[in-house]
Amino acid sequence: MNIGIYANETRDINFVVTDKLLFLLNSHNVNCALFENYNHGGVKLYNLVDLVKFSDIIIVLGGDGTILNVIKECAKDNVPVAGINLGHLGFLLDYGSNELDKLIECLINKTYKVEKRSLIEVECNNNTYLALNDIVVAKGENTKLINVTANVDNMLLDNYFCDGVIVSTPTGSTAYSMSVGGPILAPNVDGIIINPISSHSLHSRPVVVSDKSTVMLECSKLTSDCQLVVDGILVDKIKNNQKLNIYKSKLNASFIRMNNSNFYEILLKKLNKWSVTEREE
Repeated sequence: MNIGIYANETRDINFVVTDKLLFLLNSHNVNCALFENYNHGGVKLYNLVDLVKFSDIIIVLGGDGTILNVIKECAKDNVPVAGINLGHLGFLLDYGSNELDKLIECLINKTYKVEKRSLIEVECNNNTYLALNDIVVAKGENTKLINVTANVDNMLLDNYFCDGVIVSTPTGSTAYSMSVGGPILAPNVDGIIINPISSHSLHSRPVVVSDKSTVMLECSKLTSDCQLVVDGILVDKIKNNQKLNIYKSKLNASFIRMNNSNFYEILLKKLNKWSVTEREE
C-alpha cells in the first residue's frame, strides 16, 4: 500500500502530528510519500499531482479548507482521502490528532468504508471549474446589488436582485449556503441547492433541485463585472449578460470513514460546537 500525506503547515506547526503519523506508518512498513512543503527530510516529496499518482490513499492533516485543496485532484484518479482534523470544525475529517493509531489500524486492516461525495462543475470563459462545496456568483468591489437570473433545465426559476447566488452540493450545504439560511442536505441526497444571498425580494428562497438538472445563471444589468468563486477561491470574472452552466460532475470525491461513522451525530456535534461564541485557540 502506498500512502501519501498532505499536511497544512499552518495547522500542524513544525509538522509535529505529521512526524508522529510518519513514524507510526513506517513502523508498520507502509510505503509513504509527502507533499513537497514537508521540510524535515528523509522521505520522498512530490507536488500534489504526482503525490496523488503515487498514492493508493492520501491522508490529509488540517481543516476542511485543506481537504478542498486536495480532494479535486484526488477525484481525477479516484484516490480516497482520510482526514485528520486540526481545524475548528472539520465536517469533512473523521479523525482527531489523538486517533492516529485508530486510523492506521483501519487502513491496514481495511476496516473502513469509502463514502462518495458528488462534485459540481461550472463553465466560464472557456474554463471548467470543479467544486466540492459550492460555486458562487458574487458582486465584486462595487457595493451595489447585482441582477442574476436563474434557470433550471431552461425553465425560469427566479430573477434575483441580490449580493450573489450560491449553487451548492449536499457537502457544501453545511458551508456558506448554511450560513445564509440554506437547508442542510444529507450526503446521500441527490440534489443541488440554489441559494440567493440577501435577495431584495420577500419571495426569493433557497431551492433544492435534482442533481440531474443543469442550473444556468445569467448576470445582467450590472454596473461592474461579477466574480466567480469556487470553494471559497476567486477563480474568474463574469461579464455582463454572461451565462454560466452548472451541473453535476462525472467525478466523485471519495472519503475514508470509520464503519460506525454517523452523519447526523457528527452534524449535531459540529453545530453545537459552532454555536459557541468563543472559538478554541
